[in-house]
Amino acid sequence: MRYIKPLETERPARSDRFDAFSPKLNRPLTLFSYSQFQQWLLLEALPSVKAFCERPALLESEDQKPVLIDFRIQGANAEFFLVIRDDGTPKLKQTEAHSLRVRYLKHSRLDSWGVFAQNWQSMLPYIVAYRHWLTNNDTVDIINRCSSRITLGELENAYPSKQPSWVRACVFDVLAKGSLQAPSLKSRPWNRFLQISPRCRHAD
Repeated sequence: MRYIKPLETERPARSDRFDAFSPKLNRPLTLFSYSQFQQWLLLEALPSVKAFCERPALLESEDQKPVLIDFRIQGANAEFFLVIRDDGTPKLKQTEAHSLRVRYLKHSRLDSWGVFAQNWQSMLPYIVAYRHWLTNNDTVDIINRCSSRITLGELENAYPSKQPSWVRACVFDVLAKGSLQAPSLKSRPWNRFLQISPRCRHAD
């Protein structure tokens, strides 16, 4: 797999800095814009994303201006570069892009996923904190208990010997892997009344 390590680049002047830990990559990462941070949250949350890399390449465009790629994304059936920008879509030299398709994402499109990203911003710390203590048996048990629609609070009550944070970590981890779904995460903040259900075969 290509582009698995981020480029060693200096932090741009007057830029933000976000240091985080990626459960999907099992390593720390550093991002230099809020847009990159939002996009990273979505990459962690979407089961269709199998792997990714931040700042994978600096490519030359046809007008000789270098373009820093925000992410290299490996989906279930495609691999591509992603650039977040509003000021047009510069053509990159094909030899530089190594035949990878380049997709451009406008900030307005990214902002439309704001609620979903904010939910995962508060959910990912549970997965990170418990990543060494969740087992395959835990995952299977959670999935089995969600054979029909159930709330997060009901799941927490079903494990009286476990901390609620453990239950949340397990549920959120399974959601990120795609075995369960919680559609309301895209439209409103999560709480103990979050509805969780089996994932339909045709669901996104």
